[in-house]
Amino acid sequence: MSSNEREYAFAALGYAGAGDEILEMLDGFTDFDALGRSEMEADGVRETSFGSVRRLSAPWPRQEPELGQTMG
Repeated sequence: MSSNEREYAFAALGYAGAGDEILEMLDGFTDFDALGRSEMEADGVRETSFGSVRRLSAPWPRQEPELGQTMG
């Protein structure tokens, strides 16, 4: 997952406002894999058989059937 972590780090820095010039300056001095892992963990990113996924919102609340209702 190293390339994904590195890419995620670059994307996170880009979202934070770092441009290409700053990213080039940091390259070679920054552990982008560790930064990417940290950002992925903070964002709740999970690896699945479909690739990396990130939950953007809370899951739907579980609906419990109401007692007393029947189909008739």
